[in-house]
Amino acid sequence: MTASTEIVRFGLLVTATVVGAWSARAIPRLLLFFIANLLYELVTEIPLVIGGDQSRAYAITYAVCTTIWLVMAVGIAIHSLCHHPYPRRRFGVSIMFAIVLGRMVEVGLHHPPSFTDWILLIQGGVLFACGQSIGDAAFYARRYDHDCVQVILAILWLLQAAFFWGYLLSLPEVLAIAIGWWVPTALCVIGFLLIAFCLKREEVMRRHTIRAKYEQLRLD
Repeated sequence: MTASTEIVRFGLLVTATVVGAWSARAIPRLLLFFIANLLYELVTEIPLVIGGDQSRAYAITYAVCTTIWLVMAVGIAIHSLCHHPYPRRRFGVSIMFAIVLGRMVEVGLHHPPSFTDWILLIQGGVLFACGQSIGDAAFYARRYDHDCVQVILAILWLLQAAFFWGYLLSLPEVLAIAIGWWVPTALCVIGFLLIAFCLKREEVMRRHTIRAKYEQLRLD
């Protein structure tokens, strides 16, 4: 990847994350998720540019920063199940599915997983469990619980899990290197901008509702 291409990729990702964070400023859990993503993007970029994606410094930084935003994702998934009839059971089922699929991916590697493989394997498992949980919770969510945002996050996390596991299993090495940076970037940019759009639309609708109620009170 050339320097100019990396600048474009990095700029798009940071811009979409900042836009998403600004739109979610009134939702603490979602805001923390965007801040964790922004921290990941800024901190991992330094060892990536200096040492490349195969360096030990990048692998360690990637693992630490990824853990932080995955913890935020788990928090969002657990909170989204608050209106589910059986929240613990639902999340437990998602974890079981993620473990089974993750084990299948590990077996499909046909070689002992490296440190980087384990990172992607666990990352895919956590994203799958969170995506399945929050997608199921969206059916039980009330409108003020941002059900549209939950659906977008569910699709985003499931697609990311599929990409990371597919990266480990089936993508040829050259093709993986060529598209590896752009696929997760495109998923995040599209997902974050859609979340910002949904939150902005909800804010506009809420203002119209408040204004309509105010006008009704004045007429009464």
